[in-house]
Amino acid sequence: MKHLRKLYLVSFNVGCLGFLPCLERFGKEQQRCLQKLYIVGCHGVNSRVLSNSANITTLQELSVHNLGDADIVTSEITQFTQHVAEMSELTQLDIARIKLTDEAVGNIIACKTLKTLIMYNTFISEEGRVLLKQHINDVQIYNSNRFNVEN
Repeated sequence: MKHLRKLYLVSFNVGCLGFLPCLERFGKEQQRCLQKLYIVGCHGVNSRVLSNSANITTLQELSVHNLGDADIVTSEITQFTQHVAEMSELTQLDIARIKLTDEAVGNIIACKTLKTLIMYNTFISEEGRVLLKQHINDVQIYNSNRFNVEN
């Protein structure tokens, strides 16, 4: 798997026992490998999936869309965003149905390489929105309740 650069998972059960060790392995490998990881429309997005995906330091793009079938508590989301803050090559983060606190927003802002942030239904506060837009070049917030886009 050391030559794999992009991994797109759609409608897959990422919470299964076989996938989690793969994510852990990507995080532990020292050579430059996985650069783009998309977990979209997948079941089983949980705290282990979040933390293991954010531990892959070679990622330039990370997309994680939670279907809401696994409970993720605030402290786990904060821990995920702390890992995001340390991702030295991440330029694009795309997240959905992950409730962001203002502390989590601060962690995302701390990722100095992040240029694009795309969020769907993150229940972010108005203060959080303002902070993100002040620190990140391209912030896209989609809210299905209002069917609009904020840039």
